This record gives sequence, structure tokens and C-alpha cells, in this order.
Amino acid sequence: SSFGSSVSSRARYGFSAILAMPWRLRYKRSKRSVCLLTCFACCLKSLLLCRSKPCFGTTNVQELAGRAPPLAVGTHVGTAPADACLLARSGSEDPYALFDSLVGRSGDEFLSEVFGRKWTLTRGGIPKVCFSVEDCLELLNALMPDVHARKRSKYKEVHDLLSETSRDVVRGDVELFEDVAMNFVSASMIRTLGSSTDKITNHSQIAEFLHGRKLACSDTLAMHGEGWTFYLNLVHRANAQMRSLHHSLWALFGLSGGFNAYLTPPRAQGLRLHCDPHDVFVLQQAGNKTWSLFQEGTHEKICDVVLTPGDVLYLPAGVPHLALSSGDASSLHLAVSVYRGFFTAAGVLAAWLEFSGCPLAEHLTKADIDRIEARRHRLSDLGGPWDRVNQLPAAPFSIAVLRAFDSTDLPTGADRAVAADLVATARSLIDQLYESGDVDDEDVAEKMQVLVSLPGHEQVSALMRAIFSSREYRWVSHYAIHQPKELRTDTAEVDLLPPSMCLKRRPDTSALVSSNGKLYLNGYRISNLPQGALPALRFCMGMHSGAAGRSFFFSDIPGPEEVAQAVVKILLEFEGLEQVPETEL
Repeated sequence: SSFGSSVSSRARYGFSAILAMPWRLRYKRSKRSVCLLTCFACCLKSLLLCRSKPCFGTTNVQELAGRAPPLAVGTHVGTAPADACLLARSGSEDPYALFDSLVGRSGDEFLSEVFGRKWTLTRGGIPKVCFSVEDCLELLNALMPDVHARKRSKYKEVHDLLSETSRDVVRGDVELFEDVAMNFVSASMIRTLGSSTDKITNHSQIAEFLHGRKLACSDTLAMHGEGWTFYLNLVHRANAQMRSLHHSLWALFGLSGGFNAYLTPPRAQGLRLHCDPHDVFVLQQAGNKTWSLFQEGTHEKICDVVLTPGDVLYLPAGVPHLALSSGDASSLHLAVSVYRGFFTAAGVLAAWLEFSGCPLAEHLTKADIDRIEARRHRLSDLGGPWDRVNQLPAAPFSIAVLRAFDSTDLPTGADRAVAADLVATARSLIDQLYESGDVDDEDVAEKMQVLVSLPGHEQVSALMRAIFSSREYRWVSHYAIHQPKELRTDTAEVDLLPPSMCLKRRPDTSALVSSNGKLYLNGYRISNLPQGALPALRFCMGMHSGAAGRSFFFSDIPGPEEVAQAVVKILLEFEGLEQVPETEL
């Protein structure tokens, strides 16, 4: 068809709404003594084994409701791959192999058995990301408060626009944020001395402090840093490797997050004892840092964990902790955040209640999301961070749903398993809601009563609509904040793709079909799809159906050849597919 031969420019796909704008923006027991002893044994064993194995722990050794009891603190469960050099590669990363190296075991096993439940420590799991003490100080020293303030203002303007018009607009051209490009969003200085914590967020004051001390390396920071920790928010923008890693982890989880950097002089403490509302992977870049982990609720210390370069510490949301740089050198770590909250049982239940028995518009609006979020926070408050209400429902099935191309791309029984788990959670919450005496809680309890009484097929139907509408909204929000994947510029256009061409879904692809049939791919919404493209798209992009991530020949794609030609050209251009050798089949 003429459509297939006309695929030549990214600007040709969608975003007419953006182009028409006046600005032309293109864009959460065993006894404590046993826990401590086991942790000590773990650390000693790790040293004897040359720091090659990860250890796993629990922040709360209470059995999760309806789930298997967690592992004992400090149990060794695997090894980090000896060739874990993925972070040093350029180009496309395999997020699955990458994540295996981060956690020292199968990523899927981690996500279904550990994620959100236990802290983990992987010794020497990965080489350092290309971001050093000197790189961090260079970014800080280049801070121009007035220019940064203008860019942040413009950035907020663009982000607010996309948030308000997200039913019609998704990040488009890579030029959308070119006038507001920043290596990080904000900087802070934090220092804890005894029981007192000081914090400076004013960029002019930070620039003045830096200008007077000329901090350029670990030694100068140690001599003149005055115990201040420098914090850079969303610093993955600083170089191409971190941007690629950030996108790969987003493609793996289907959950948004960001990279923050913490640079601390020797023997200094930034933040006091605290909990984060999101999960964090700590990637130690330089120097040593001692992390003290505490029991949730009682704040009794569980253990101290000393990180050295290449170590990875995973902390689920709700783990009380503090960190102190140790040794004679300055410490730098990257905190990779992952936000589970939207898709925990509380988050999915809140959205499910919106969709059950009352058809909504085709897309979720900002008002819908605000209402769902308020309800999510209330349901979350009914349990602690380790209770089922604050865990992903029916893992690993929920992980499969978060990776699926659309609601037809699911492992057999995944939708029913997630629905059954959520119904059980809802039943456990109804009495709590009624007993609170709050009118709004009683209303939610009544809606839950109706929900759990629905026929199974109606429950599943409303649940899938809720999950995929929420995913669509979060997909849009993610790219409105973080920008789309940077595409290669060296792709050559081919007039006719041969039947013998061997293709495969790229492992770092983030793809989703919207409720109105648009293709969301790596941060781009592609509207001008040929008629009848959905079967070909589902085959090529399916995670659990169609090609299911395996290699295939062009001739295997269902539907008319001219449609397959157009679809594959789009998927190649926007890096949803890659050509692979026939030997992979």
C-alpha cells in the first residue's frame, strides 16, 4: 500500500494536537537475636566468598497474610554473573539479563518472591555506572540558578499541559523538551549532625557554597565539603548510558521511577532515620557507605550493611534506614526508585471500584485519577507495608499483566488469578472500613460488597479495564516527565521487506495499545496505523501471545502483506522490533 512506502519520518505519526498548539511544543517473627546473628553470619560468609553472592533479608519477619513466610535474614540465594558487564555496553540493553545481574538471581523470581517484601544485598553484582564523583561535582559546579529556574518553569509548563491533555496528547517528537533540557531537575544540600538535620534547597545558596570552595574531586570534597551531602534529583538525564538504563528498567517493570545521586564526604550523614514511600535499588558508585536497617514500627536495628563500589542494595518501601559514609574517601551512590503504589492491591482495588458497575469514559481523566489516588491512600493506610493490601496482587501474574501489550496478551488464567487475590483482599478490608465509622469508608465498604458479589466474568472484565486504563495513564505520565527513548538516527529505509527477514521484539521495548487502538511505543503515540493493523501488532509486540518475545520471520506475521510491511517498518523505526540473525530461530 501507499502507506507502507510513505513511512519516512517520525514527525509523520500523530501529535497533530501538539503541532497545532500556539507554542508548537513537539513533545512495605523470628526472634530479634536470631535475626542479628544470621545477618552477622551472612556478612562473614560473604567476605569469605570474595563478595560474590547476594544476601536477602526481611525488614519485618512477620509472615505475609496469605503468602509464604519470608526468608531468614541474610540467606544466600545465588550468585551474580561473572560477566555482568551490561552497564558498560552502549546501545540497547537487555533489561532481563541486566536485572538478573542487579539482584543475583532470576529477575522473574525476584519480582514474584522478593519484590516489596524483603531487602536484598548483592555483592559485586555490577560494575559501576558511568557516573563518578568528578561527574557529579562537575554538574553541580555548572549550576546556573537563573537559567535552571527558567528551564524548570518551562518544564513544569510543558508537563502540566501534557497532564491536562493526556487524553489526546502523548510525548511526541524528541524536540519537545529541547528548550528545557536539564541534566538533573533539582539539587539539595543535606547534613545531619547529632539530632539536627539541615537542608538547603535554594540553588543560589548552593551555587554560592560551591563557588567559594572549588570542589572538584573526592579529596577536595573531603577537605572542604563541611559534612554536606549533595543530592541531585532525576540525574539519569546526565548521560546517555543512564538514560538507557532508566528506560530499560521501565520496560522491565512497567513501573515508573527515577535516578537520584547522593554525594557525601567521609564520615558524614545526609538524611536522618527515615522510610521511603517507594522501593529503592542503591547502586554504590564510589567510596564506602554504611546502611543501618531498622525494624519497622519498633525502629530496633536489624543490621549494618557496608556497601562498596559495585554493590547493590534493594530496600522495599517502608524499610527504616539511615546511611553514613565510611572510610577516608567520599561516597557516591545512585538511588534507583521504583513506584509500586499505583499497582499494589490498594491501587488496583481503588481503580477497580471505579470501573465496576459504572462505565467510564474511554480514557481516565485527571479527576478520575485524583479520586482513585485518594481511595488508594485510604486503603493503603489499612495495612502496614508488608500486608497484602500494599503488595502486588497475585505475583507473578500481576507482573505479567504489567508487561502485557494489551488485555488479550496474558498468560492463561492470569486475569482470574489477580481478580481472585483482589477479591480476597477486599473481603479482608470490608469490616475495617465499616468499623471506622467514617461515612466515606462505609461507602467504599458498600461498593466492595457489591464488587465481591459480582459474577466472576464481570469482575474480570472490570478489572482488566481498570488495570489497562491505569497503565495507559501512567505510561503517558512517565514519558511526560522522563521524555521518550532516544532513537537511533542511522536506520536505513527499505522499500520492501523480504519474507525471510528474521525479527524479534527488542527486550527494552515499552509498548501498549491504547483503549482507542493507538500504538504507544517507547514514548511515542503512533496514530496513523494502517487499517487492520492490530493482529500484526499483537503478533509482533505480544509478551505472552503471538511471537511472545521470540524470533520470527516476516512471513509469519498474520494479515495482508501490505499491512505487515507498514507495521514492521513502524516498529523498526521506533525500535519496537530489531532484525536478528536467522540462527536465533
